[in-house]
This record gives sequence, C-alpha cells and structure tokens, in this order.
Amino acid sequence: MCGPRAWERVGAAVNPALPALAHALGTDGTTPYVAWVADEAQDNVYVHTYPAAGGWTPVGARLTTGMVSAQPYVDIQFARGAPFVVYNEPPSMMPGFAYHAKSWDGMAWAEVGAPGYRPPCVMHWSVALALEGSNPHFTDIGAGGCGIGVGYARWTGATWWETPSPPAPMVPGLLTMTGGGCTDVAWDAAGTRALVALIDGGQRRVRFWTAAPAPGAWTDLGGSLNVGSSPGSVGGGDYLSIAIDATGVPYVAFSEVDGAGVGARGVFVKRYDPAGTGWTLVGAGRISAAGSDADFPSLAFVGGRPHVAYVETTGGVGLIRVRRWNGTAWER
Repeated sequence: MCGPRAWERVGAAVNPALPALAHALGTDGTTPYVAWVADEAQDNVYVHTYPAAGGWTPVGARLTTGMVSAQPYVDIQFARGAPFVVYNEPPSMMPGFAYHAKSWDGMAWAEVGAPGYRPPCVMHWSVALALEGSNPHFTDIGAGGCGIGVGYARWTGATWWETPSPPAPMVPGLLTMTGGGCTDVAWDAAGTRALVALIDGGQRRVRFWTAAPAPGAWTDLGGSLNVGSSPGSVGGGDYLSIAIDATGVPYVAFSEVDGAGVGARGVFVKRYDPAGTGWTLVGAGRISAAGSDADFPSLAFVGGRPHVAYVETTGGVGLIRVRRWNGTAWER
C-alpha cells in the first residue's frame, strides 16, 4: 500500500549566521536556488544554491553594495539555466528609487540594463520578475504621493521601457494609482507580451500593453477576475499569482472575500479561455476550506498541472497548504 512521502529537509539552514528578511526560491531545472535579503546593519542580498553534494553554498559575493540597506523583497528567475535577480537598493538613505536586475555569468553578478533603474514610486513593498529571453520585466507596488501605485518596467536590450503616457494623475511607469495587495508578471512567449496581474480599485485584473493607437494603453485581458459582485476585502492580504501553461493559457490564483465566510478570504484559481470569452473558475469555487481565512497564494505548473500553495488560517493557526488540479478536482 502506497502512502504520501514526507517532506525532507534540503541541507541545513540557508542562512545559519544571519537572520533573513525576505527570500525567493528558484531553480535551473535540477538545482534549487534561494535569493534572500539578510537582516544586517546594512541589509544585503545574497544567493545560495544547493548542489548535488554538499550544503547550501553562496553564488558569488553579495549583490548589493552594502552602502545603504536593501528593501526587504527580492525575486529570482532563470533564463537558459542562468539565475537573474531583481531587488531594490536605494542610492542614498532616502527609500526607493533604485531597482537592480543582475544575472550570474559563472564568475560574478553582472548588472542587466542601466544600473539603478528609478521607479516612479518612493516606498515599495513587493517586486516580481519575468524574463523575455535575457531581458527582465518587473512589476511592483509602491506609494507615490496620491495613491498606491502599480509600476512596470522592462529592459529592451538598450534602455528601460515604462508606460509612456498614463492618465493623470499617474506618472510614467504606473498602470494604476488604486492598486493594492501585490502584483505579479509573466512573459507570454506564445503571445509575445508581458501579462501583469494586479488589483485595481478592488478588482483583480490581468493587463497587457497595446501600442496602437498611440500613445498606447494597458488593456484588460478578459475583464475582472473577481468572484463576488463587490470587491470585498479585510485588513491586509489580497495576494495573487500568475503563471502560463505550456500552451500559452494564463492562470491566476488569488484571494478574495466572497461572502462564503464571515469576513473570511478564500483562494480561487481562474484560467483565461483561449477562445477569448473571459476568465473561468478552475474547479467549483474556492480551493481553500470553507470557513477558513486563506491568502498568499503562489501558483506554478509541475508536470503540466497547476499547483497552488497558500496560507489557510483556522482558529488563529495559519498552515501552508498545497493543492494541485487533477483535471476534475483540486486535491491535497
């Protein structure tokens, strides 16, 4: 009789000497990598990997200069087996205004694009990275004086591109000033475009850039993903995650207050209909347990199946659950 295998530790702690503020996990297909922000006097970004033999080992030196504290978020992705990392390190004691994208060339961490890209918002608290070949795309959440801004930029190979002429009062680089929760980005290689998942005025949406007619605009892919008729929310949370399957179909995992619980969020998954009819639920409804409060979903495809990890809180205890879609139902 077969049973589920237990989780086993991968080596000792990644950071035995320094506390961590944030981290992101990635892989080149065979080996795990962790990019993380260390809680030091001047916070720094490091990358560690776990080879087939031995423990967690650093990949080169720290990515940050160590002059000013990095902000506590980071993301890592891979292109042709090479890790790419995005993080924020201010050029002065003023927060914000300095994103760096770096790749590992086998010997050292090399800056991708113009060093220290300056995003439009000042304070930031999330960043997500996607790769178009070796050109990074990233999106973030920040505060810019008149609201919560969702920012986006990509490296064209020659310069950083950002939204050129957004509606007032937004400044170049922003998709909206009524964002919230978090944002995520994926590169749709089949559609040759970046897809940005975000919250705008309480509505969960996916947008892509259309250049014509000039000056161009961010366009909804299929309208709102919200399950409920109103953008219900409770304090904090409301996270989302986007991934694209092997056929080019985008999926989004998101949390939302849907009325099924008293002030409780549920985690849902929707996919975009390739025929262009909009977003449809994957499964009958929430994938989290009824009556629990669930948030922080993270979506990935494993063996062609969508898998979602999320935090489910019942009775004040938060547990990390992982479910996968078997074609007819979500299974633990």
